[in-house]
Amino acid sequence: MTRVRAGTLAPLAPLTLAALAALSAGSGGCRQDPAAAEAERTRSDKEALAEPVRRDKVLDDLLRKADQLAESGHEEAAAALLEGDTTFAADQAVRAIDLVKPQSEWGRKVTAELADVLHARQASLAPYDAALKGTDLDAKLTAVQEQLVLEQRTMAALAHANGELETWSPPVLDAAVLDPIRLLTAPHPTMSGAPALTAPDPSTHP
Repeated sequence: MTRVRAGTLAPLAPLTLAALAALSAGSGGCRQDPAAAEAERTRSDKEALAEPVRRDKVLDDLLRKADQLAESGHEEAAAALLEGDTTFAADQAVRAIDLVKPQSEWGRKVTAELADVLHARQASLAPYDAALKGTDLDAKLTAVQEQLVLEQRTMAALAHANGELETWSPPVLDAAVLDPIRLLTAPHPTMSGAPALTAPDPSTHP
């Protein structure tokens, strides 16, 4: 058997160290820029949030239709719509937002806000339905006011997502509209004018 002398390996040591240094430098060069990585996470979160935002729009349209039925005196039809398609839409919207697992700072903030308001909207349907079926005008007033507040909260969440919170302000309800009878018959602000969900540039939102 051939024996290798210990001194044979000594000349290889500098080459080995140089190779390791090169490999180390190369691995460091592959690291992604933090801002670019966050931008990619934000883009991914925006895509994930598109579905719950779309389902919230469906829910909003159904709620608006129920409001219109109630305003025109068709409270039984409005209640039936709330119990059927509207409840289903609310359940779907909540399920969609609960499935979102945000990775970016922007995504976590927007997801939390939208989840909060969607769960609140879902919980508000049963009291709204009961109020429309009943004869208590105060209960109807309270239910309609809650829907107004929830719509404004949703609009604020979307405006916040777009970095427009400082320029956006909720619709002002005058004293006449707050009258119990007028509130149940007058049109109220809806989501139709809410801004579309867009992801801001992470470099401008530390």
